[in-house]
Amino acid sequence: MIIEYQHALTWFETLPAAQQYPTQHPVYIANEVAQLSKRKSCFLLVQSESDFLYLAGHVPSSAEQIQDFESVRGYGGVITNTQGPRFAELFEQLTAFLKALGFMVGFIRCTPLLANQIYFRDAAFFDRKTVAIALTQHRGLSDFSVRARTAVRKAIKNQVVATLTNESDDWQAFYHLYNARMQALGATDEYCYSAEYFAALAKWPLAHLCVCKVGDEIVSGAIFIAVGDYVEYHLSASNALGMKYASTQLCLATMSEYWSAQGHHFLHLGGGITLAPDDRLLFFKAGFSELSFDFCFVKWLINETQYLDLKADFENRGLPTNRVIFYR
Repeated sequence: MIIEYQHALTWFETLPAAQQYPTQHPVYIANEVAQLSKRKSCFLLVQSESDFLYLAGHVPSSAEQIQDFESVRGYGGVITNTQGPRFAELFEQLTAFLKALGFMVGFIRCTPLLANQIYFRDAAFFDRKTVAIALTQHRGLSDFSVRARTAVRKAIKNQVVATLTNESDDWQAFYHLYNARMQALGATDEYCYSAEYFAALAKWPLAHLCVCKVGDEIVSGAIFIAVGDYVEYHLSASNALGMKYASTQLCLATMSEYWSAQGHHFLHLGGGITLAPDDRLLFFKAGFSELSFDFCFVKWLINETQYLDLKADFENRGLPTNRVIFYR
């Protein structure tokens, strides 16, 4: 049930395009987990005749740690071709397998566009709304709100140019731009990435960098990951001039047209920074589409007794237990 990376990669690429989601791709998983300490990639596959259940994320790299499963940053959850009692049977097999290995709990970030929280019912919890652009009938600027159209025209008027690039210098420049922006925002380590991470993405054919320039200066950029029917708006950053000239709006407008022409079905922009319905980032993204999806997470109790005993112990000692994986 635990399969090696190469097996996972070969198997994943046989899936129909509608089931291949960018942040569930084994290459994405491996790159994300490489940024974590004391964790390793884990690819789970349960098969019975023609039915399957796939789940990928990360687990402790040492047997001395509490054994748990967690989705990577972004979106995960199960990919399956079955449901109802048949799915329940496969999932029970997987749970029993992990419990026998000493696993206690799993924290799963579900994929909004796949709506794969439906498989977990009472164990799934709504977190926030996300936004996606439908690309199959994309009509360009006319699909966007007035504020987004106005911003795109402003960028064009100020001679901002958005282009896809494979140049290593552009990837390096975007790495510095992105981390500078994260530092300015006071972002946590979760949102800061190493130079090696960007270098790995630059080598992956499914990761694409769009940069916006004013003259020769890169004022903003964004990484998109295109897999199957979907494109994920992964990392984005602007400097002061890029924000002044609405360069990110031009980037999204340009790339939505590009991905539509490439035959992809959705460009997923993600959600806001906070859970507030008036979150500024969510408002920004909603300017490009009225299409929204639910982002949910799942608390997967692999060994419920062990988990509840540990939680009670923490509570008795006055320690916080508000997160699913409260002990790390």
